[in-house]
Amino acid sequence: MCAASWQLWLALVVLCIVQSAHVVLANTEIVNFDASQASEVLLAETNEWPVLSPLHAQVLLRVSPAPTDTPIASVCEPISGNIPGDCPHETWLTVDLDASPWLSYSKFTLRVSWPAMHPADFFIDIYSPSQLAERFGHSKDAPDHSAALTRKKFARIRVVHSGVFTPSPENVKRTVEPVPFIVLVEPLYLGVLPASLVPTLTFLLAVVAVAGFVVLPRVNGLLFSAAEQVKVEISATGDHKRR
Repeated sequence: MCAASWQLWLALVVLCIVQSAHVVLANTEIVNFDASQASEVLLAETNEWPVLSPLHAQVLLRVSPAPTDTPIASVCEPISGNIPGDCPHETWLTVDLDASPWLSYSKFTLRVSWPAMHPADFFIDIYSPSQLAERFGHSKDAPDHSAALTRKKFARIRVVHSGVFTPSPENVKRTVEPVPFIVLVEPLYLGVLPASLVPTLTFLLAVVAVAGFVVLPRVNGLLFSAAEQVKVEISATGDHKRR
């Protein structure tokens, strides 16, 4: 099969993947992060937070967004002045990366998805245990090198309303409803490909393979036959004119 045909089908595959990503990202916020090891720091504040792990990789949550145009720097800040998790515009989660099979991956993605009917902006921050301890204002003593190592991370998700109500008597006292959203953590294959896209990519590659080895040769054969027929007819027409 000619190189041009392969390039055409490859372009179609890329277009499909990009189109699929566009649809997913319409109401999605994503952050990628490394699963680097760090010293374990026990933080009592995290005991009640939801835990994401290989057996429980996603969770459905609801958070009341901060008012429209609220600067993110002032949403649930300062942390030292609040009990983490008590602010209505944020939620915190623990991401357990020490369990198998996630232990064999070094890069992960955390994705937040929410319905289009809830206009909102999501902001995601990822912390290691020591970074979180510092954010909470705990002692900044020298790190305990005898502490166990962990790849555990913590995620902070804040929400700000991004819609504007149409001026009307019904909307004068209207309040913003909590935004439902799904948080999903998954490993990145080769450091770039989310695990959830592997089946889609495999299917597209299978389609390309079938098209390349079954469909395109037949199409090329038909085109070649048609071209040969055209050449014969042109030749016959030329001979007729010369007579």
